[in-house]
Amino acid sequence: MIQKIPETDADRLNTGDISRDFVALLRFDSGLISLPVVQTDNNSFYLNHAYDGSLSDCGTLFFDMQTQRNDMIRLIYGHTVSGCGDLMFTPLHRLLDEDTLRHNRIFRLYYPDCTETYETEMILVTDPSDSSGTPTRIRFLDREELILWKQKAESCAVWQGDTDLCDGDRLVILQTCMSENSPLRLCIIAKEIQSDIID
Repeated sequence: MIQKIPETDADRLNTGDISRDFVALLRFDSGLISLPVVQTDNNSFYLNHAYDGSLSDCGTLFFDMQTQRNDMIRLIYGHTVSGCGDLMFTPLHRLLDEDTLRHNRIFRLYYPDCTETYETEMILVTDPSDSSGTPTRIRFLDREELILWKQKAESCAVWQGDTDLCDGDRLVILQTCMSENSPLRLCIIAKEIQSDIID
């Protein structure tokens, strides 16, 4: 079953109306993607469930279960759905075209209490089985590990913006499969450029 959020102003979202696991609404300014993001303590659940908990082959966008709101790096997963170019994170593949990317770099996370604005700074294609420091890692013991992560990300980059990632940057990684049967992952790394509290 394919589900869409009813059209509504983001600052009027009622989390209970959407899902008990609702965290935020992810919306590209261009309209490329506008979907809820959920989170639970089991990363497998929303791979095959819609945001209301019903079964769905398309799944739902979800934060990694280790991700916390104040983390410097947060990871959101979503499926690539073959033959359905507008579902879940399938539209992210269009960002591999630089002209399309130019018009789709900005997205926002609408929380009930604030809005965070992000700008894409790097696009990667990576193998999650690579044990030499996968760019989708979100936990680090120290600054040295974080520097190594950034170097690994740069080595996997198929596109980089003009701005270098700095130690204090808050990042969100949007991750999806390159195809349904591929072990490779497409990762969009975006930097927070603004945060606005909702009164």
